[in-house]
Amino acid sequence: LGGYGVIRVNLGEFQDAFHRISGAVVVIAIVTVLWSAIAALAQDDLRRLVGYVVMSHMGLVLLAAASAAPVAINGAVLLMVADGLTAALLVLMAAAIVERAGTTSIRAMGGMAAHMGRGALFWILAALAAIGFPGLASFIGQFMIVVGAYPSQRIATWIAVLGILVLAGAMILTVQRIFFGATPERLGRLRDLGTLELFNAAALTTFIVLLGVLPAILMDSINFSVLSLLSRGSG
Repeated sequence: LGGYGVIRVNLGEFQDAFHRISGAVVVIAIVTVLWSAIAALAQDDLRRLVGYVVMSHMGLVLLAAASAAPVAINGAVLLMVADGLTAALLVLMAAAIVERAGTTSIRAMGGMAAHMGRGALFWILAALAAIGFPGLASFIGQFMIVVGAYPSQRIATWIAVLGILVLAGAMILTVQRIFFGATPERLGRLRDLGTLELFNAAALTTFIVLLGVLPAILMDSINFSVLSLLSRGSG
């Protein structure tokens, strides 16, 4: 909702004023992207990790808004839709993992893939979607933001790309720490995803893949709305 408000209100109703403070917005954006990614890399609490992933993406949305480039803003809107799906899958899987491990501490986990094969699969899919893996929902949005923002915000865009790479490292490290290696004795034998968890995870994954493979199902509507918004704001 915050990202929608930035685009809808600031670019739609206060475009000139927003352009005057765009430099400050860019600084906030790149700090958000990079700081959130670094915080995710250092994070031991699984639930907080999910929060930092979403925060980092909101920094990209801010960068797109500050650039005022139609391509970047289209990407930001698509990324927000993708984030709704990806964050939901991350939260669902984090809840399942925490329930079975009895802790939110990533350090206290390990080797869970041996007991939670389906859970591991869906967490890895969610992690790949979060870092913008090609063919999944967030990729096109992140790519459009980078391409659209680069001409007017080159240094900021490079810093944002660095943040994306750091976040990718954080998610890969998290997968390794939770699902591989030795299983702590206190965890015992863990049950895999139940029927309802599996159904919800499969439904979310279907939409994540569908949006990644066929972004055009939303892009025409998004592009029309964005161009109308920008033309009204500049009028």
